[in-house]
Amino acid sequence: MLPHMNEKLLLSIEGKKRELDRYRPFPRAIVEKLREQFIVEWTYNSNAIEGNTLSLKETELVINRDLTIGNKTLKEHFEAINHKAGIEFIEQFLKKKKKLDDTFIKDLHRIILKNIDDASAGVYRKTNVRILGAIHIPPDSAKIPRLIGEFLDRYYAHQYTLPVPELAAYAHYKFVCIHPFVDGNGRTARLIMNLILMQNGHPPAVILNIDRKKYNRVVKQADLHKPLRAISV
Repeated sequence: MLPHMNEKLLLSIEGKKRELDRYRPFPRAIVEKLREQFIVEWTYNSNAIEGNTLSLKETELVINRDLTIGNKTLKEHFEAINHKAGIEFIEQFLKKKKKLDDTFIKDLHRIILKNIDDASAGVYRKTNVRILGAIHIPPDSAKIPRLIGEFLDRYYAHQYTLPVPELAAYAHYKFVCIHPFVDGNGRTARLIMNLILMQNGHPPAVILNIDRKKYNRVVKQADLHKPLRAISV
C-alpha cells in the first residue's frame, strides 16, 4: 500500500501549481534566469543536507565560474560540479522523453560520484550498510536489483493514478529506503523526485538545508510506518 500525503499540503501544492500555470508561458529570459537560480540553490541545499560545507555563494563560484575555494576539500568541489551536471542530465532526459529505468538510475548516480568514488559510481552496492541516525535498516545488497525493479514497476503502475506531488514523494522515499548505492543516495533520490515533478509541469522542489531536521524527521516518521497524511511538514 502506498503512503498518502497530507491532504492540506497536497491541496496547497496543487493550488500553487494552478496559480503558476496562469502565468505560462513565461518569457524566455525569465525562464533562463529562474533556471540559473534554481541550479545554484538546488545544488547548494542538496549537498549541504549531506554535509557539504560550501556556502551558497561558494557553490555559485564553483559551478558557474570554475573557481576553487580555499580551505574546502576537493570532494566538496566535485560534489557541487557533479550535482549541476546531474541536473543538466535530467534536463536532457526530459527533452528526449525517455523512460525512467534501471539504466537511467545508474547513469545519474555515475554523474553524482564522478571523480569522487569512480569504482562505486553507477554500481549497486555489494555490501550491507547502515544509515547513521536512521531507524530503517537498508535491505541486503543481494536484493537490490529485484527491489529496484519492483520500485519501477510500482511507479509506472501508479504513474497516472496518484497526484504528481504524491508520486514524486513516494519515489523519493522508496529510493532512499532501498539505498541502492554506497554513497550519493540522497542526492540521487532528490534528483529523481524532481525529474518526476518536472515531467509533469511542476517546478523542481528544493528541500532547504535549514529544514534538514524537519526533512529527516518526516523520513523517520515514514520509517515507523506512520501514515504520511498524519505528518505535518
